[in-house]
Amino acid sequence: MPSPAVSRLAYLTSACALALLQGLPLLLLTALTSLPAPSVRAQSLAPVAENLGFTIVGIESFDFAGYSISNAGDVNGDGLDDIIVGAFGANPLGRAYAGEAYVIFGKTDAITVDLRDIRAGLGGFSVAGSGTVGSYDRTGESVSGAGDVNGDGLADLIVGAKLSDLAGLNNAGESYIIFGKTDTTTVDIRNIEQGLGGFVIQGADSDDRSGNAVSSAGDVNGDGLADLLVGAYAAEAASVGDTGLSYVVFGKTNTIPVDLKAVEQGQGGFVIVGQGGGTRSGTAVSHAGDINGDGLDDVLVGTFDFDPTAGQTYVVLGKTDTNPVQFAELRAGQGGFVVYGISAKDYAGVAVSGAGDVNNDGLADFIVGAPTADVGGVFNAGESYVIFGKTDTRAVQLALVRAGSGGFGIFGQQERARCGYAVSEAGDINQDGFDDVIMLCDRADPEGRVDAGEGYVIFGKTNTARVEIQALRRGQGGYIVKGASTDNPLGKSLGGGGDVNGDGRPDTLFGSPDADQGPLGSVGVSYVLFGKNNTLPIDLQE
Repeated sequence: MPSPAVSRLAYLTSACALALLQGLPLLLLTALTSLPAPSVRAQSLAPVAENLGFTIVGIESFDFAGYSISNAGDVNGDGLDDIIVGAFGANPLGRAYAGEAYVIFGKTDAITVDLRDIRAGLGGFSVAGSGTVGSYDRTGESVSGAGDVNGDGLADLIVGAKLSDLAGLNNAGESYIIFGKTDTTTVDIRNIEQGLGGFVIQGADSDDRSGNAVSSAGDVNGDGLADLLVGAYAAEAASVGDTGLSYVVFGKTNTIPVDLKAVEQGQGGFVIVGQGGGTRSGTAVSHAGDINGDGLDDVLVGTFDFDPTAGQTYVVLGKTDTNPVQFAELRAGQGGFVVYGISAKDYAGVAVSGAGDVNNDGLADFIVGAPTADVGGVFNAGESYVIFGKTDTRAVQLALVRAGSGGFGIFGQQERARCGYAVSEAGDINQDGFDDVIMLCDRADPEGRVDAGEGYVIFGKTNTARVEIQALRRGQGGYIVKGASTDNPLGKSLGGGGDVNGDGRPDTLFGSPDADQGPLGSVGVSYVLFGKNNTLPIDLQE
């Protein structure tokens, strides 16, 4: 079917409003998400400016397409990197609120992508949530490229469903590994659960909510297969609630289900054990690359509520054994190290990502977001920190990184802009040999547009001078992406590092799950912005 003309985003609800909606009773949620779509799509959204990239528009009201978005690698083996977009409120195959994910194949044109077409097998394929009777799994709330898990030469995918139920285990959560493939037939999660075209990772206990965050882990154990990282922020450790557990699951060629209870016992991977009730470790997880240069990939685990709410991030170094990793050990410098937040209510670590090699020293770097940090007395301006790779395991103090020791800070400027709400690697966009990073300020007001949001591409560099938003706005050291308006903001999620159009420059991804289209609310829209060789701003209103 023809794709509609797609315009700028409509970001009508705050993160708090979205959380309230997610807590609505099942009957109301089902009613909302079962609203029929009009026979003719509203033509309210205009394309991204010519040659800058393309938009991806959702299907129905309350799909929340773009709640998660990620580079997927080359899933179909055509030489172009692909994209995966999650829509946890979608109704695939008539399964109300089962959730869905969409794989959009890389392409060289800038024509809008309608997810109806992807669902129909045109230009990609959909991943339909299981949606067992009486449950809403939230399949697609977290999505990520997984690397080549089974060693067949095609990139694989990981999709989380944190409210999926297992036999006798309500809300244990599941994650699904979908193997790369060249066809565009729909992937039914019920088949994945049977070992057809991938495998399932099953939560360990009721209410763990495993799969709330998922990521590739790189090759942690050095066996040549990509490994996986699954967060379970509500899991208990030592009978302490909401401590959180994270799991590294080793890559494998078979499709036998993985039980995270077995991983806790050292079978097929290892568990990373949080410390302290209410910490919710595993709120954010990410691959990190090889931070210490030992030839094994490392991983990041972010916490939500620690000391008190300053936040902490843990770096777990790659290893070949399957012994559990304890936060207490990491804080002591055994098998990794901890990154300490600065001030209460900064929430440093709710967004974490590998950053590539930003300073080009041969070690992988990483980035930590603190979206509610006060910067220079400016309330909730937000800040992000690029921490350079290192071979020792001494703890990192973000206060020192802010001062230019071992990395650099990226400072928000505007009150309540929440810079660092999402962070990501970007690859080497400007082709200078240094990897770049992306930061989202989801409540920024570009050109006075309230809560339209701003994104920043920050170019890699060897010095540790802090990065100022004003300089980026002037095109110094990077460039800005401006959201269109209060109703059409930049988004909630982001990703980067993949070359979707094959021009040799990595592209950037922004997802806005609450964007409307005509009478349809919270359909969701995502932007793919092609890499470029200048620092001119991208204004999505133009």
